[in-house]
Amino acid sequence: MARANAAERQANPAPSIGLPHPDPEVVAKPRRRAFTAEYKRRILNEADAARFSGTIGALLRREGLYSSHLVTWRRERDAGILEALTPQKRGPKSKRHPLEDENQRLRRRNER
Repeated sequence: MARANAAERQANPAPSIGLPHPDPEVVAKPRRRAFTAEYKRRILNEADAARFSGTIGALLRREGLYSSHLVTWRRERDAGILEALTPQKRGPKSKRHPLEDENQRLRRRNER
């Protein structure tokens, strides 16, 4: 019987629990995650509804988040900043006016 169990383990080394295996390949250029306002609200509602010890930790592990995400999102929500829950475009703001761009484009077109 012990040999049968060993043979079964070799044929099926780990029981499948239905979880996908992470891709071991490393991406050439990592990309910053961006969370939608709807997603943030849903996670905050789930975290606020957590009644038992360890429930928030399980939520964070399941979603791949850190506790600092919850702290920041709660602070933004409590401050009443509706736009703060939506991801903002990173980098320096453009100093050019959109009308100037359109005027320049039309001038080039007229020259042709």
